[in-house]
Formats: sequence, structure tokens, C-alpha cells
Amino acid sequence: MNAHNIKKFTAEGGFIKVIGRQGQGPGEFNWPWAVAASKDGIIVFDMRNRRLCALTADGEHIKTTVVQRAEGQPRKIKGLPNGDVVIEREIIHFGEGDKPQDCIIQVYAPDLTLKTTIISHPVWRNKYRQIHGMFTNIIQPFTPQIYWDVKSQGDITIGFAADYTIETHHIEKGKTSTFSHKYDPVKVTDADKEKFFAGLTYGSESGRMEIPKEIKEMTEFPKNKPAFTNILVDTEGNILVFPLQRGADTPEIVFDAFDPNGTFIGKVSLASKTAFPYSAEVHNEFVWVIEHDEEGLPKIVKYRITA
Repeated sequence: MNAHNIKKFTAEGGFIKVIGRQGQGPGEFNWPWAVAASKDGIIVFDMRNRRLCALTADGEHIKTTVVQRAEGQPRKIKGLPNGDVVIEREIIHFGEGDKPQDCIIQVYAPDLTLKTTIISHPVWRNKYRQIHGMFTNIIQPFTPQIYWDVKSQGDITIGFAADYTIETHHIEKGKTSTFSHKYDPVKVTDADKEKFFAGLTYGSESGRMEIPKEIKEMTEFPKNKPAFTNILVDTEGNILVFPLQRGADTPEIVFDAFDPNGTFIGKVSLASKTAFPYSAEVHNEFVWVIEHDEEGLPKIVKYRITA
């Protein structure tokens, strides 16, 4: 993002080219926040220019469309096999402080024309308030999120972390299947609350300040933590759900694995030291993960899941 361009590599990791540069013109970016490869091109959410950009596979500019505030800001983009793209947006109701955000998952044509809305679901990630004259985003910790991935044939798998429900949606037929999985809820403890507030930063250039009491009063902790924190779908349609890890000393990363019909297969362990799988993709039978080296520089690591 900070380089304001997109770097293209081969599947083996060989560098091909740089796409774009900093700016506001066609083919230029100011914080390319989300990128997805579609059938015939690339879709980019150019955050600070507040626009979606459609490019050819070689990076040539095709079309730009402005992201209207009422439409919601894109959070995630993924391509479909037919060339369409799935975009998750978040609509913030700034004028209604006690109303949660709306998580909206939609399908767009390659020319960025809206085709259909898959789901619209409330998610309360933040409360937006004026505190001491400052417009403040008050994080609502342990909020159950909505996670999704795309199957190889184009269906969209959506996971609801509030109650461990997984749905599959067809872009024309709508919801085609749903299943739930039993799990042991993890309670939010007083230690969790103290750790959360200790990690907040609030202050000025002169140094850190005490967290305003208004932030603590408006921060709501649920009784339990979310059931899981991400899902992935492999090339065979199996659904990999990343359940909440119960402690920092967990020796391995564990998935709950389900077949395409939602039947529980078992648990899958992955030898990764990173905060997996928050930045992960499944492609060509491998799981690709963004990790960081000892100097904090990002690197892409490829994993294979075996029996």
C-alpha cells in the first residue's frame, strides 16, 4: 500500500512487473487497499482516491468508478471464474450513532456494474462518537464478524461467527445450503477487558493520554468471544474454518475441516508461526500466507495441506 502500486509475480515467485504509481490519474493509486484477480483482469480498491479500478491482466487501465459514501467502503474483493467479482462493503450510519454497520456482500460485472446483493447483515465493529471535540471510532471488541470465500465453481461460502453457521450462496439461485457446528464458547474475561484497554492508544504528539472514560463507557464486551475468526475454501470445495485459539501458547494453528456438503471431516494442523489465516488465500492446492521476517518485512509463504 505505502508504495502505491501493485507488484506482479509468477506462481513460482518470480518478479514480473510493477503496475501503477502514486497519483490520481488513470492507472495511478493512492493506497491500493484491496486487489483481486478476475478472469480477464484486475480489480483494485484505491482507498484514498475512493474509487474502484478495473485493469487488464497486464495492468492497463479500463475503467474507474467512484465509491460513494452511501454505498459503503469495500473491505474485501475476490474474483469469480466467469469474470465477475465479489465485493464486501461496510456501510457506516454516521448520523445514527446507535445503529450498527451493515456488512454487504455483492457481485459486480467486470465493468463494475452491480449484478446482485448476496447478503446484508448488521455487524457492530465500531461506535462513532464526538469525544472532547474529536470524531472517534470506538472499537467494539470481540464482535462476531462475517467471513467468506469463493468456491472454484463460483459459489460463495459465508460464515457467521456469532453462532458457527456456514452458508453457501449461488449468485443466481440464492442460498443453496446451510449448516451449523457445535463448539465450546470462550468467555470474555476481566483479563481480556484489561488487555484490550491497555492496547488502545489515545493521545497527541506530546505523548500518550489516559483513555477517556467515555470510550470505556461506550465499549461493550459480549459475554462470549466469536466462534471463529476466518474461513477458507480449498480447490475441492472443502471448507476450512479457523476457530478461536484459546491462548497465545497454542503450539499449532488448527482448522476445523468440512467437506463441500458441510460434513465435519476433522481438524487440520498447520505449521505456521504467523497470525494465520488472517491474510491467506487458497490457489492451486496450496495455501498462500503473508508472513513477516525478523526485520518485519512481508513475505509470501506457500503451504500444502496433506492427510
